[in-house]
Amino acid sequence: MTTDGTRLGGRGLAERRRDSDGRREGERRSPESGRRERCHGWLDGARRVWDVASTNKIAELAGHGSGVTSVAYSPDGQFILTGSEDRTARLWQVGSWQPVRELSGHTDAVEGVAFSPDGRLVVTASRDATARIWDATTGQSLIELRGHRDYVQSVAFSRDGTRLVTASRDLTAKVWDVASGRLLATLRGHEGPLTSAAFSPDGSQIVTASEDRTARVFGCDLCGSLEDVLRMARSRLTRDFTPDERARFLHEP
Repeated sequence: MTTDGTRLGGRGLAERRRDSDGRREGERRSPESGRRERCHGWLDGARRVWDVASTNKIAELAGHGSGVTSVAYSPDGQFILTGSEDRTARLWQVGSWQPVRELSGHTDAVEGVAFSPDGRLVVTASRDATARIWDATTGQSLIELRGHRDYVQSVAFSRDGTRLVTASRDLTAKVWDVASGRLLATLRGHEGPLTSAAFSPDGSQIVTASEDRTARVFGCDLCGSLEDVLRMARSRLTRDFTPDERARFLHEP
């Protein structure tokens, strides 16, 4: 894992995802109608869904007690996830537009939300300096990710769903193992708070955005699939894993 990344300079590269009128947005094609829908989170606590082609409002999702900071569609398009300054995230059913689950546990505002690629997990990022992994079906908090020293601004899954990357105002991004919650790496080099981070489609790189007016690209040896990581480890070992190492790291009996 590189530690300073490749620097991309210039204004506007640190994507804020918040418009000047205080909204955050995402876009998805509806599986029912096939039309493109755009989702906005607003600071008045409401969540609005629009038909992209006609710009007609389809639904308004109200229920949060404070501003809605972030939104995401589930991979199958059946649910919408919202994060709010009221310290909760909510799952909404597409079509009925009703809340089906509230995710409570953070002690400060939820800044970012995301679904895992298979839709079974959701993750939230919070101003309480943590991120949490939740069971999307039950709403149970599974793992709390601790290690940042300031707001966690955003969070994203790798394409295979085995890794997470969090971006924080503490000037770092961190890579985590989803199954165990173990911290794998810390990415440093920015001179201002981080606002966003994302994996490349093949999982080999991570790009981060910062208020220092740059984005940085990091190589990520630990961000591939488990098979990729094991292949890399074996290529660097001069011996095979011991039985104790297999039990400890590979969870083999």
